[in-house]
Amino acid sequence: MTREEIAAYCEAQQGVTRDQSFGKGIDCWRVGPSVFAMMAEGADRLSVKSGAEDAAQSLSASARAATLPHGNWATLDLSTGEEELKSRILESYQMALESLNPSERAALP
Repeated sequence: MTREEIAAYCEAQQGVTRDQSFGKGIDCWRVGPSVFAMMAEGADRLSVKSGAEDAAQSLSASARAATLPHGNWATLDLSTGEEELKSRILESYQMALESLNPSERAALP
């Protein structure tokens, strides 16, 4: 998938916004206040939340995004198959959505 295709897929999910809250050139996709995907400008990798400890551990050490806070994050190469990327993005989105409190969910468009 290209960067543009990833952006379009992320932004097609309900209530998603994109910002650069971690600095210029670092796109963050959020549902409410919760970030579920990040990609630096010019990068060939996407970082997403990873559902379970064992899912993060199943990735190679180079694929784990150990420096990202708040849970398990995985870094996926954009050459990963489209179905796998979409599945990981959707899983990450669902995790972020489930982390919202009821008032944050109610405020989603």
